[in-house]
Amino acid sequence: MERRLEWSAGGGGDGVGAGRGGDEGEDANDIQVEMVEIVEKEAVITSLSTQIEEQRQLRLQDAKKVEAKAAKIKEWVTNKLKELEDQNAHLREQNAKCNVQLELLRGRLAHISSMHPDKDRDTEVRWFSVTTCFLCLSLILVLNVLVSNSSSFFTNLS
Repeated sequence: MERRLEWSAGGGGDGVGAGRGGDEGEDANDIQVEMVEIVEKEAVITSLSTQIEEQRQLRLQDAKKVEAKAAKIKEWVTNKLKELEDQNAHLREQNAKCNVQLELLRGRLAHISSMHPDKDRDTEVRWFSVTTCFLCLSLILVLNVLVSNSSSFFTNLS
């Protein structure tokens, strides 16, 4: 900058700068070199600014993708939870019905046992045992369905 001022002040064409003809050419070359460097640096700055903007746009797109995936996962979990709650309610109803039937069978067995204390008691006990086993197997099947559905739920989460 000082060279520019000296050059412009001394290069006005008067006799003061006549002895420095070589210095004026060097100053002009230095200015030209500095101008080229400035243009190159501005080009680098522009390029870096463009890259930063592109990276910002990519990050914004990635963030939108992540939000969309999170929304899908949330929706899936909500739907699966609703499905499992419905299934649980259905299983509770079935369990209540089985418990009612079991109590009815126990009552019948007690009634039959009291009417015929010695007769056919073994037959009735066996019949009650078979019926109880049938109810237990029904409950086991229902529980297996519940367990298999809940295990698929956890498998789908991972």
